[in-house]
Parts: sequence; C-alpha cells; structure tokens
Amino acid sequence: MAPRPMLVAMIALATTALTAGVVSAQSRPPTEAETILQQTLRDIDAKARGVKPTTNRQLAQRLPAAAELPPPIAGALAGKWSAPCSLPNGVNPIAGAVMRDAKLWVMSGSGNNSGNFNAGLFEHGVFDPAACTYTRLPLTNDLFCSVLVRENTSLRSLGGTLAYDPFKGAPYDVRWLGGQLTALPNMPIGLWYPSGFYNGMITVVSGINQNGSLNTKVLTWDPSRTGSKWSVSSYNFTTSTYPHALPTAGGRLFFTGVGFGTSLNKVGFLSPASGAFQAVPGLANARRDQGASFFAGGSQGRRAVVVGGATTSSAYVDLYVAGPSYKAGPSLPLPIRYLNHSPTFDQRELLFGGEDTSGNPVTWAGLYRPLTNVISTVNYSSFAHQYHTIGFTDLKGSVWMLGGNPQRGVVQSVIERFDPWYVGRSDRPVITSIPSSIKHNTPFSVGVQLGSGRTVKALRLYRMGAVTHQFHSAQGDFEAVRSGAQWSLTISANLAVKGLYYAVAVDSSDVPSVAKIIQLG
Repeated sequence: MAPRPMLVAMIALATTALTAGVVSAQSRPPTEAETILQQTLRDIDAKARGVKPTTNRQLAQRLPAAAELPPPIAGALAGKWSAPCSLPNGVNPIAGAVMRDAKLWVMSGSGNNSGNFNAGLFEHGVFDPAACTYTRLPLTNDLFCSVLVRENTSLRSLGGTLAYDPFKGAPYDVRWLGGQLTALPNMPIGLWYPSGFYNGMITVVSGINQNGSLNTKVLTWDPSRTGSKWSVSSYNFTTSTYPHALPTAGGRLFFTGVGFGTSLNKVGFLSPASGAFQAVPGLANARRDQGASFFAGGSQGRRAVVVGGATTSSAYVDLYVAGPSYKAGPSLPLPIRYLNHSPTFDQRELLFGGEDTSGNPVTWAGLYRPLTNVISTVNYSSFAHQYHTIGFTDLKGSVWMLGGNPQRGVVQSVIERFDPWYVGRSDRPVITSIPSSIKHNTPFSVGVQLGSGRTVKALRLYRMGAVTHQFHSAQGDFEAVRSGAQWSLTISANLAVKGLYYAVAVDSSDVPSVAKIIQLG
C-alpha cells in the first residue's frame, strides 16, 4: 500500500495533469465527462483516507445508538438483529448475489488493498447463510469494483481494476454458474465503477476506462449477435460512476438520480438502442451519494423510490403515468450515505447501514412501507457497516449485512442479520409443491400448507438481487394472478426478467412463507 502522502500526491498529480492537458492545450473549460472524472478522483481519495481515523478493533466494537435518534417502534414489527458469524480476516465484499443453492456468491478481488493488487492476490468466495460459513476462492485477475449483473440463472462480473491510484478499468467479463467461474471474451472497453443491467440483454454504462478517463459509451451484450456479443454505442451518454437505474416494461432504463460520489446524477429514461433520454423532474437533490434506489414493494415495478445518499430526504415516482415526476417521501432521521436496502417478505424495504456526512457509522435501521409511505425506525444494528457493504435477503426472509470498509486497509468482519416479525413463527404457510421453472403468461400449480381457517391470499415472486456498492439492480416483487387453482405471471418480460426468483406464499393473515427458489424464463 502506498504511503498516505504518496497516494495523495499521485491522485493530485493525475487530476492536475488531466486538467492541464485538456484545458490548457485546448483553451476550453472541462467537459461534463472531465468534470465528473475529476470529482470522482477526489471522492475516491476521500474514501481511501476515511473521514475519521478507524481501526479494525474499533470496527469490532458494538456501537451504542445515538441518543438524539428515534427509538424503535414498539412490538414485533421492530424485528431483531444478531451477529451470528464473521467473515475471514481481510475479506472485503464489494458485490454479491444469492444463487440457486441459496448461497451468496461474493466478489472482493483485491479488496481495495493496493498491496494485494501489487502481489496479484485476488479472491472471491461463497457465504452459506444456513451454516454461517465462508469459503475463500482464488482469482486470476482483479475484479475489484466491477459490477455484478444477474443474467438469467447465472451471474456476470463486468469490469475490474487494471491499476491503482489513480484507478483504471479492466475489460474483464466472467460468468459464475453452478459453482464454476468462466472467463468470457473481454469487453470492448475497460471499466471501473460501471453499472450494468439485464433485460434479456446486458447494458453497461459509465465507469472509468482503461485510459483513466470517464467512459461515455453504452456497451450492450446481445446473445443473438453473431461473432462478438458486445457492441458499443455510436452516441455518448455521460453520467456519474455507479449510477442507479431500474428496468421498465418498454425496455428503457430509468436512472433514479443516485450514484457514486458528489457529481450530479442523471434523472430520467434512457433508450439504450438510440440514446434518446427523457428527463424526469421533481427530485430535490440529484447529488445522492450511494443512497438507496428500489421498486416500491407491491407496486409491480411501477413505482421507483430513492432514499438518502448524504441527505435525509426520500422521493418516489410513478413510472407509467403521463409526465412522470418525483414526489417527496418520508425523511430519514439523519443524512446517510452508503445506505443499504433489501426487501422483506411483507412488501417492505429494510434500510440499514452506512455512515453520516461526518464519517460516523450509522446503526439506525428502518422499514419503508410503500402502502402508507412511512419509514418506521426498527431495532438498531450493532456494528459499523460503511463503504463497500452488501445486504441480501435469505430464504426465510431475514436480511443479512456483510462488510464495511471505511478507509483503505480497514475491513469489517462481523456479519449481522435482521429477523423480521415473521421469522421463527410456527404458523407460517408452507409451499409444499411448485414447479422449478415457470414461464410468463403460462399457468402453473402451487401447493400450500396452511394454518387452520386460513387461505392463500397471494403468491409473490421476488427477483433475487445482485448487489454492487449497496445497490440491488432490478430487485422487486411481482404478484402472480390466480385463476381457479392455478397461477400465472403476467408482468412484462422486460420488467420481471428471466432468471431466479424467490416464490413466497402469503396467507389470509398476511403471514408469508419461507421462499422457494424458482426459475422464470
């Protein structure tokens, strides 16, 4: 790891050289892409340094809830946190996703450790929530700060790191399927801190390229193409690194206004094929540094929500009305960046982890309920989970929180788990039979064991997220339609895309079952 003065000098030199080479030589102000790159480099340097001195020992200490923050709501809905296990020393999980075997595949690469990078020490791993164990696996190349995309039943890690301080993007493309990692042909452009989305094709945007410049091209991986599956857009699309976007029924991507760092984020709909962009107004702050973006539970992917991102505000937008515009939502009790989110099986979204704008870790947690547009404070977590934290929901509907990297060289090893009110109940419905694979608009049967006097109220499919830098790309819940004794999923295939889902039966008392993993496609 480079000494602190050397790191600062290297980034300052890179930023100065960029500005001098572009502005002085051409006698013009920096372009939007150059401005975003300069700001990103400054933000990255701030993250590497950490706002406050932190040690691994401090991370391992339990943190008291701040006295000025609200107490948790009363009753069972407050849930409970526990810390059942830990990651091996030094594992820095920057991305992860649950696969068909209900285990979490975790990507860490060099783990934000330049010493590991220089020594060629890269890794990924598998976390088993049932056994609370972690298996470390070696990597050949550094996939640190790539983007993890769920592609049908497999996972794709796109991008990576070619150089540290300043960072340069790698063109790596690898697939994880059935416990095997396979290297695919490289992408046309190297990318570091990109975002990727899947709706039958993979679309990748932004990121720092192999030359150390901001990528302004849109890359598309189309399985129907002959020869190379990748294509590069003829148009430019300039936005911050790690921008958040959600798929829509019409095939467009909705950029929510959240991304990495303090640059201004795009807000609106992008048509990847043509580059046409429809701006969406109403978001009070589009400089949301790693806030949460997600589909509102129960909205069938029709409403997008953003929460936090170095601000207390939230907002929501209905995507399919004429002239969509953000509207103000409920407020957080404090501004939070690196805010994690993951769905619970009662159509709420758990908000957790991160830090305040002074760099203090946040243990506050809340449940957002779209039906009432309310954020309720639940029981607090206990440990610091800041930058490079990931969260996921397991088969029982518990939410796990892994990682935390407030500054380079310091990594949180303690794993925490939030159990909502329904976990452990003896009266949960039980899915006794369901097909391993279903298709859109095709009826299927489900067997459910119920408590006395109860009926099946709903069958919900939760798309299993792929998390990178706190963001679950395209995660949402979709309700199947019942016709007699059978069910079918009628949501657009551009929205409820092919892939793996949690199937959850809900009884007439609103108690959800443990999930079954099924394939849609």
